[in-house]
Amino acid sequence: MPRSASGRCSASFCAALVGACIWLMFPFFTQAQPSTDDPAMTHRDNPGPAINSTSIEILPLVSPDGQTLYFDRKYDPENIGGQNDDDDIYMATMQPDGTWGNAVNVGSPLNSPGSDVLFWISADGNAALMHSGKIIKHTVGKGKKAKTTERSVGLAITRRVNGAWTEPTPVVIQGLASLGDSYYATISPDGRKLIIAYNPGHEDPEDLDLFICTAISSDMTRWTQPIPLGGTINTTMFEGAPFMAADNRTLYFASAGHDGFGGSDLLMTRRIGNSWNAWTTPVNLGGTINTPMFEASLSVPATGDSIYVSGSGFPGELNFGRSDIYRLQLPQEFRPFPATLVKGSLVAAGKPVEGLIRVERNSDKLEIFSTTSDHNGRFTLILPPDADLSVIGWASGHAEVSLPIRTSTQPISGITLDLAGETTPESNSPTTSKPAPGKAMNVSADPVIYFPTGSAMITTEAEQILKALAQQFIGQKPHGITVLGFTDDEGEEPMNDSLSLRRAIAVKDWLQGHGLGEIAIQTIGKGEREPKAKDQTAAGRALNRRAEIVAHGRR
Repeated sequence: MPRSASGRCSASFCAALVGACIWLMFPFFTQAQPSTDDPAMTHRDNPGPAINSTSIEILPLVSPDGQTLYFDRKYDPENIGGQNDDDDIYMATMQPDGTWGNAVNVGSPLNSPGSDVLFWISADGNAALMHSGKIIKHTVGKGKKAKTTERSVGLAITRRVNGAWTEPTPVVIQGLASLGDSYYATISPDGRKLIIAYNPGHEDPEDLDLFICTAISSDMTRWTQPIPLGGTINTTMFEGAPFMAADNRTLYFASAGHDGFGGSDLLMTRRIGNSWNAWTTPVNLGGTINTPMFEASLSVPATGDSIYVSGSGFPGELNFGRSDIYRLQLPQEFRPFPATLVKGSLVAAGKPVEGLIRVERNSDKLEIFSTTSDHNGRFTLILPPDADLSVIGWASGHAEVSLPIRTSTQPISGITLDLAGETTPESNSPTTSKPAPGKAMNVSADPVIYFPTGSAMITTEAEQILKALAQQFIGQKPHGITVLGFTDDEGEEPMNDSLSLRRAIAVKDWLQGHGLGEIAIQTIGKGEREPKAKDQTAAGRALNRRAEIVAHGRR
């Protein structure tokens, strides 16, 4: 942001990041600007009136495959709430000739008369993170003491089901009642990390810092308490606009506190090793991308060769409004590590099916990615290049099918996982985590279910146990239930803590959706602690990937 003599951002240029959202009064900024004769400027491409208008376009978000562009348009007559509507989400699709088609308002339920902003889109385009300005009623207390107020949905997850977006579901972050009125957010490509930019004290909308949370639910609606990314990244001034590249290692963000060309510049940092708490020293993306004005939004497709930004541009550049969206070639030194985009479909007896898609390294059978296929059987994966992997598909009532692939730096499309319509033999369930051989599962005495490696998915076998258990609990009417989740010792301990809680929550959600909605159910994640067997063998690890269900007394 433009800085006053005190080093703080000038009040007249403050960015209200959500609500009035991010736009700067660019015409009032008089700092000297570089000449447009500079040959470096020739690579800034304005996509034209298909995307940009006389209104304000900000927050570009390109899909990983580069074929869809989402962005925020402010105060436009075509917004749901008309010209007084702060922010609406628009989208455009790439045409066969490489140009963008005319942008359209995505409509309800993503847009409302309030401020609606898209922060992140999944690789398959079927899940999104957004700020929803839709007004909902919120009730605190019970009976005569109940108080009902109105508020916006705020940070939310939405999903595309049968081609239509669902109503945004509020995101819950442990220990955080509110993100305030000014924030940014994004999710890592694997769906396991949430990066937010906010001010914990809510006092100063200019002074945001970056924090990270870990998923504790498979639907990405519940996250752990935020942990600051640390002094390598955060300064005493503004840090925002986080964007995690497809390699899951390279983080781009905006900052007014690091050395730069303008009020706020775009920078790049990378994870050190497998840690999410250690980062390289941020590097400025340079004077072709950063202007003397304010840069506070960016997006990079999975290819990593280009970058989309928004702003007023340089003097003499083609522009349509006070803030336009631009596309630039990303210099080689600022590109993320290569990643391979893989598209395929899951079918059974020639028909598309919804199911679980996992990816394992062939060398050690370690699961590195998981997702689901949609109602059309389609799935999209983001994988490391030059790797020998297996893509494994499974759907309820069918045996797993595995397809070995060798990734490169080029996209892979058209792969098909054919389940062949086979019913699942008990020995071919997608989980090897069944009870020890020869041990009968007595639901009354031994309410334990088991999970596939790295997954919190309720399998067909587990569902049969839960059905019997639910009927038992409905008859017994316990006072309460505790579900404890566990993992084996594969992987990092923080990830296992999160996974164990996700397993417990998955069991809770299943039980509450099958007749036990009125019973209080507590969930606890134990991580890799309290193993049931030694983790040195596959059989031992299978017994440790579990959830235990404990009922407390009768009503």
